[in-house]
Amino acid sequence: MTVQEVISEYDVLGNPPDALRSVVELAAFVAEVPMATINIITDDAQHQLAAVGFDAAICRREDSMCALNLHLGQPVAVADASQDPRYRSNPFVTGALGDVRFYANHPLVLAGETIGTLCVFDTVPREIDEHRTALLAVLAARIVDILELERRTRYLHTVLQRAEELRDELRRSNDHLSAFAGQISHDLAGPLTSVTMSLHLLQEQFEEQ
Repeated sequence: MTVQEVISEYDVLGNPPDALRSVVELAAFVAEVPMATINIITDDAQHQLAAVGFDAAICRREDSMCALNLHLGQPVAVADASQDPRYRSNPFVTGALGDVRFYANHPLVLAGETIGTLCVFDTVPREIDEHRTALLAVLAARIVDILELERRTRYLHTVLQRAEELRDELRRSNDHLSAFAGQISHDLAGPLTSVTMSLHLLQEQFEEQ
């Protein structure tokens, strides 16, 4: 599947799980930063599913910091984005959309495709140690687990709903069959009685002869 197909298959944008908010809050705590978010990046936009420290929003893909190296599928950590040639002209760094300085993300790989990032950032330069970086990687993996669990839950709900529909259809069919059998029995009762009486008369006439 392509990235777009994975995002659609998992219904990531349509109904993000509430549990993602807690993971984002934990990511900000682990990295010791005021802001964190989960970004899902489509062909033309960046969608923030959950955020802490600011309101989640949607921006153009070309304005996204995370989209720049998304194809690498590797974590990124930048102490001061304003000094990094990859990011210093980005609107989230220049002040047009934000004043990001410290910036780090971990890719979210779902069904073999990188669909977005777990991102943490600050408006002042800072460093992040290996231990905290490793913890962010664990949180990114848990986000993927949540999305997978949500997809399976929706699938099982659909299967259960279909099973209930089939059960109702079977009940209705049995009711119709019982009604049909009752009507047939009623319709045949008269003719069978007549046939039985005629046979008795024929038997009596045969015995008399």
